[in-house]
Amino acid sequence: MTAVTRIGGQSTDFGSGMSTAGESPRTVQVDLPCKWMLAGEYAVLSPRGLALAVAVRPGFGLRLEPGAGSTFRPEGFEVLPRTAGPAGAAWPDFFLRAWSRAAARLPRGERGKGPPGQISTFFPASGGSFGPRPGSSAALAVGTICALDAWWGLGLPAELRLALARSAHAEAQGGGSGYDVNTIGLGGVVLTRASARSRPESRPALPGIWLVCARAKEKTPTTRHLAAFAKALSRPPFRKALSRHVRASNALVRFLWSAAGRTQLPDRRQRQDHVAPRPDFDLLARRVAAAEKTLRELSALGRLGVFTPEVDAMLALARRLEQPARVSGGGGGDAVVAFAPDRDAAERLSAAFGAEGWPAALLPPDSPCEGPKTLLVC
Repeated sequence: MTAVTRIGGQSTDFGSGMSTAGESPRTVQVDLPCKWMLAGEYAVLSPRGLALAVAVRPGFGLRLEPGAGSTFRPEGFEVLPRTAGPAGAAWPDFFLRAWSRAAARLPRGERGKGPPGQISTFFPASGGSFGPRPGSSAALAVGTICALDAWWGLGLPAELRLALARSAHAEAQGGGSGYDVNTIGLGGVVLTRASARSRPESRPALPGIWLVCARAKEKTPTTRHLAAFAKALSRPPFRKALSRHVRASNALVRFLWSAAGRTQLPDRRQRQDHVAPRPDFDLLARRVAAAEKTLRELSALGRLGVFTPEVDAMLALARRLEQPARVSGGGGGDAVVAFAPDRDAAERLSAAFGAEGWPAALLPPDSPCEGPKTLLVC
């Protein structure tokens, strides 16, 4: 889930998240990816649902530093930039809940410890003009667990770090499947099953599929969509619509997951000449259309507000360029993800989004993204 590097002092056990002997670090910094949701939103909230998302960089950074004292104070939390978006006001809550779960893993006599200092910052990583990146709250939960694990030398197993981050994120958000935490915590293309007993799985990439993600100018908090979803579940027509959406969405997830497992990614020396097998894009377009149709029905019945005029315009633009595209994430604005067969098609679509004022980013088929990376600076 995370690799740890220590600068100064003694060495660190890579991959364990546990620092070895040596002076305490002055700063812990975690580099985290963002996530693009490919398929499965709302469907994964059903017991039989699946979700598929991909980790992408640049994403986020989280830094813990010592302050004037060792007692944690909520006012010491800082979000950079301060105009980070509508979720910014709730970010300290995600930090606090993740901190409490990490602190519970301390020896009994040390559980009153606060984080390492009064100052902690959470900021978009530099690079690109994509704007606010999807997955900020999940990245904050994962990054906090990783940073405190490294600072306190807890040596938490990777699965436990992921479980703690999911728990903190769900409590602060008011529910959710944890697919975004799984994706940011594992890296790669990540499959999440709704069943609590099923572990998330990760594969390195989607061979033969270029991804284009464009950001809308509007966004409503995910908590609002989750609340509307929970309220609508009491109505039988909504539950029937959810069942139809789960079937259509799962078919799309399985298609993409099969593509992710079609071939092993070549090493760096071979990538320049590597040609990935091309998936059946006609079938992909039909799967995308079917999942959108059932999601629209679900959104209308539950008044979820998934589709907005801006999102509809983004999807229409992609259709005019004959590229399958769908809403990515909870909706209400946020983002649209499109699937392209080659670089030329992806760049045309990205340029078209940009011309309309929607910043877009590309993810080539041979660009897997690792999970969190933790840096301890002494």
